Amino acid sequence: MKTLLLSASLTALLALPAMAQPGPGPGAPGPDGLFAGPAMAAFDADKNGVIDRDEFKAFREAQFKALDPKGTGRINREEFPDLMEKAREERREERREAMAGRLFDALDTNKDGIVTKEEYAARNDEAFGRWDRNGDGKIDKNDRPGRGDRGERWKDR
Repeated sequence: MKTLLLSASLTALLALPAMAQPGPGPGAPGPDGLFAGPAMAAFDADKNGVIDRDEFKAFREAQFKALDPKGTGRINREEFPDLMEKAREERREERREAMAGRLFDALDTNKDGIVTKEEYAARNDEAFGRWDRNGDGKIDKNDRPGRGDRGERWKDR
């Protein structure tokens, strides 16, 4: 929970400059901005899709507590960057673990918690097809993402 709180805090703090900009945009409060995804999940304690004043206040109190690990009731400028970096690292680790879990689940086709050599090999054609983007039966420099007609467009520049 503390990791989620620190991650959501980091998300909220990084979005503050965007929120100060006029008009809607990335990071703006609303269904498509700050209060979507992980931030919404962190604020919306009862998971009803609405953040009421009590939930907002409770989140902010918990957020301050997470940013004040010594419990002094104060956050100083010197410790703040370290707290931000810690939250960033914890979030990165959570994403890494989640991605590994999704990949394992995709490979474990019979869902027994074990990936056999046969299950792994069964994905060979699909994996090769993702790398062989032009479908010529081989993987080479022409299969790099975003190549398109780039060579022609940029050859004179």
